[in-house]
Amino acid sequence: MPTATTTNVLDLTTDNEIKPELLNAIESVKASTLRSVLMQLCQKSTICASNLEEIMLVPDPQLQSTTTNGSATNGSKKRKLETKTSRYARCVQCKEDYDIVLNEQSGEEQSCRRHEGVLEMNEDAFPDDDDVQYYGHKIDVETDWRVDEFPEDFTWTCCGQHGKEAEPCLRSRHCKSKTGEGRGKVFRLVDGDFPAGDGDESESE
Repeated sequence: MPTATTTNVLDLTTDNEIKPELLNAIESVKASTLRSVLMQLCQKSTICASNLEEIMLVPDPQLQSTTTNGSATNGSKKRKLETKTSRYARCVQCKEDYDIVLNEQSGEEQSCRRHEGVLEMNEDAFPDDDDVQYYGHKIDVETDWRVDEFPEDFTWTCCGQHGKEAEPCLRSRHCKSKTGEGRGKVFRLVDGDFPAGDGDESESE
């Protein structure tokens, strides 16, 4: 009798311990290198490709197509062809990656947090700083050391708060379309808080 064969399938239901050396290598390498390694693994191993597909792809209802099968007895029949899309996308609003499945669930209405305006430096607060007085317009306020040392001298044009760590004044669902489709209501910071259960349907940015 033929013997049963086993297929090597990765178990994604349990958490295996990662060797410290490998963990350090993963955390220290550039994202582009990690992408290259993943693509090589998928090309060399159908098991890796299948398991990565399970993690990275989900069915896309908007891209489902139909095909017609001929049958001598039943005539033509249509069946759905499942088309998949990436489970993770880059939000055009907050510039962060997000899970498109999780984004549609209840409780995620305010998961995307961002500012509507820009962070501006109060140049008058640095009268003795020649770099600010002569080249202030060239200073990148997102990376400049002064924004960490003197957050009170950097103000958001949208809400009047100070510093990079200020509470984002807009909240909504994440969105991958510049048109804002699928974003839902937009919640705005009012008097230091976000009104519960209320929000604008549109947003001008």
